[in-house]
This record gives sequence, structure tokens and C-alpha cells, in this order.
Amino acid sequence: MTAALHHALLLDDDRDSFESAEVEAFGGLNNVHQRAKKLSDLSKQFFVAAFGDQQDEADETCKEIAPLLAAYRGWAERRNDLAHGYVTRADGPDYDQEDQPIVATYALCPSHARIPKWPHGEPDCNYVAEDIASFATAFRALDMEIEAMASRIEDLRAYRLVT
Repeated sequence: MTAALHHALLLDDDRDSFESAEVEAFGGLNNVHQRAKKLSDLSKQFFVAAFGDQQDEADETCKEIAPLLAAYRGWAERRNDLAHGYVTRADGPDYDQEDQPIVATYALCPSHARIPKWPHGEPDCNYVAEDIASFATAFRALDMEIEAMASRIEDLRAYRLVT
């Protein structure tokens, strides 16, 4: 999801080869927070330059990176809930039907190994199929937003003035 953004933010010396040490080091980061920090640091290095007549676009793009990375970290937490949670069955009435028959439903709860996700013995989330489907939509939207940001940065690269 973030590889294109990483590549777009690399300074010219680090872009010479796809096999560069910088690319390999980023690929080796297994923690979302570490990747987000690396991208934040790279954006600060990238946007310290002047961008000529595209300075306003560069300033706006630079401002949009922090909230984008915050969304990336937030959705990574939802991804962890999905990847490490467990499914539980819950029987309850189907309120959409007049006679409200008891039906089996299933929900995804956080892993018991994640103790903070179980305050007072109850899960802090209980995702049903509709929630998970909406997460998939949001993951795709975030991926497209990150790809669009990478493309904007690549377009700005031609205007980057290194002093």
C-alpha cells in the first residue's frame, strides 16, 4: 500500500536503483508505525526544497501527508482486529421479520491475547459482516488515496529545486 508513496518521496540519490538499500530497508519494516514515521521523515526531507511555480501545490500536498498517514495507522489497527480476532456465534432475534425468529449470527471479536481490547471482560468491538465489508471498501479507498498522493508527488518532482 505504501511502497509507491515511499518511492515517490525518495531523494534522487536513493532512487537510482529499485534494489537500493533505502528501498530494502523500508521493505523490512514490519511495523505500521515505523513505516508511517519513515514516510513522514521522508516527506519532510522532500518538501524542504523549493518548487518554483508549483510551490502552492507542493505546500498543499505536504499538508495532506500527515492526515493520510494518520488514516493509514488507524486502518492498520482495524486490519489487526480482523487478522487477529476470532469469530463467535450469537443467537438472537431477527428484527427484520415480524415474528422475530431466533437466528444464528456471527461476529468478529478481538483476540483474547489483546487484553486492552477486553475492558471489563467484554470486547471493545464486535464486528459483523457489514462492518467487515465496509472496512474492505475503506481499505481500497485508502490505497487509492495513497496511490494518488504518490502520483502527485511524482508530478511535483519535476519542479523540485535543490539548492
